[in-house]
Amino acid sequence: MLESIMVLHFSPTGGTRRAARLLAESIAAQVEEVDLTLSPVQAHDFGPEDVVLVAGPVYGGRLPARMVQRLRACHGGGARAVAAAVYGGRAYEDALVELADVLEAQGFRVTAGATLLAEHSIAHA
Repeated sequence: MLESIMVLHFSPTGGTRRAARLLAESIAAQVEEVDLTLSPVQAHDFGPEDVVLVAGPVYGGRLPARMVQRLRACHGGGARAVAAAVYGGRAYEDALVELADVLEAQGFRVTAGATLLAEHSIAHA
């Protein structure tokens, strides 16, 4: 188990945050989080000793453009990253690859990826 992990999430309805925290709590003793949903997003700088779980919702097979824009305020600095695409059961299509590409462009080392199911925002169980 990891000592600590930082969770970056974009979660307008809360489902992505819940899924990301469940995963993070299962792999690390201490979980911190940054909510990318809120505006404005402060810059965050990470380093090679950090592990970051980055989770975003999937809409129509893509990440929200606003999330991608806000991730540009986060600088990986060689931090290990877990990319997580959270979807409502239809399909995640290229969203996980898109997230990994964005993270690598920001200096993260993507070492793992996950697709997580969450309750769909318009179809409640």
